[in-house]
Amino acid sequence: MERKIGTTQIEVLKMLSEHGRWADGCGWTWSTKSNTERIMESLVKRGLAERTGTIVIRREVMGYAITEAGTKAVCEVSAWHRLKYRPKGGAQ
Repeated sequence: MERKIGTTQIEVLKMLSEHGRWADGCGWTWSTKSNTERIMESLVKRGLAERTGTIVIRREVMGYAITEAGTKAVCEVSAWHRLKYRPKGGAQ
């Protein structure tokens, strides 16, 4: 049985959704380059991200982009979060 997606994976997936893609040198990481790559690979295994070839500063590096399944997962988590943490008394 596959494990549930973790909090860090969700946060990185949100960042990937906001920025569109990630590659070394793109301007953001999750702690370190190697940590970001490890998390991205876990998202690739789940089908939530995909590997892409990206050119950064005249060299080709491995990049990652969010998949349709990843976008759907971000939307589901965001909707769940809004329902769980909405203000008491029905105010939105």
